[in-house]
Amino acid sequence: MSIASDLISLVVILAAGVMLACLVRVGEVTSILALALEPDRKSLMKHVQVQRLLMGFFALGYIAVTVGIRWEIPMMDDQVTAAMFLGGAVFTFIGVTVQLRMSSAMLRTISGLIPICAWCKRVRTADPSVAGRDTWASVETFLSRRTAADFTHGICPDCAAKVRAEGGPG
Repeated sequence: MSIASDLISLVVILAAGVMLACLVRVGEVTSILALALEPDRKSLMKHVQVQRLLMGFFALGYIAVTVGIRWEIPMMDDQVTAAMFLGGAVFTFIGVTVQLRMSSAMLRTISGLIPICAWCKRVRTADPSVAGRDTWASVETFLSRRTAADFTHGICPDCAAKVRAEGGPG
């Protein structure tokens, strides 16, 4: 075993470790996808699932290459190693593409117009169960469906003063 093959083995083991770490961390991405609008969310989830499969494939591939190099298996020569790293580069490109699509979807979610009633402040949303039908939901419901935000209620000083002036609790 030469120093060069020891070095290649170390690099490949590190690459496998990075892939496995990414595989663990990709779960965080799915929680972020809750912020995306419905059509974007479905598409992005498919991309994330493909990305997960590729991460697992390349982690196993890197481990196989390392074993082949360490045990000098003739089938695991430089071409196989090069092909694995080329595949890793393609995988990285796919990962960057997914991240760009997610960023774009988040911008659309954040910067979109929200149809809100001027009187009751409920928000109009499309009813996914019936095409062409709208439903109205409270701002709290609307935001909690699209974000990880939870709401708690209180009363601002101005409203508290109005309630007290009208003889309500306070």
